[in-house]
Amino acid sequence: REAVQYFASQYFNRDSVFYIGRNIDYALGLEGSLKLKEISYVHSEAYASGELKHGTISLIDEGSLVVALGTCLRLFDKTMSNIAEVKSRGGDVLALTCESRAEDMAKTADGVITVPDAHPMLLPLLGVAPLQLFAYYAALMRGCDIATPTTGPTAGRGEAAPRAGAPPPPGGGRPWGSAPRLYIVDTLEKR
Repeated sequence: REAVQYFASQYFNRDSVFYIGRNIDYALGLEGSLKLKEISYVHSEAYASGELKHGTISLIDEGSLVVALGTCLRLFDKTMSNIAEVKSRGGDVLALTCESRAEDMAKTADGVITVPDAHPMLLPLLGVAPLQLFAYYAALMRGCDIATPTTGPTAGRGEAAPRAGAPPPPGGGRPWGSAPRLYIVDTLEKR
């Protein structure tokens, strides 16, 4: 947790962040990128590492932050090759990998976050937590209001707020004035 917070303090001021990964790490990158966009309002995109040479590499220049995901160990060497490409363009690389590969990753990446070695099917579950923490700490350091996001499923439903003293909503539940956020949760749980 401290390592993630440290790296967030180093990189929170970037205008764009790119996530790269192969196989399941690409899906992990999509989640990390989405979370960063949602709560810190930083432009972020995720790309499949194998497609890096097909135009994506042109987006990376001096000082670009690239979060490289290397938890898919059978493709680790190819991921390292992609990291070398990013470094040759002047990009900064923050990597996420398994503990057993941290030393190899540290030879090329600027920073390394590790997750415990586990069965390959469990690695995405372990990898998503540090990516979400990175987004959280980056948002805090940027001064974003994390408790009330302006994007995502809880924001901007387009519904007018109920007036004070309005009758309870249809189907029972809590009165509008008491706790509208809880009413939404109660309604969803009943479905």
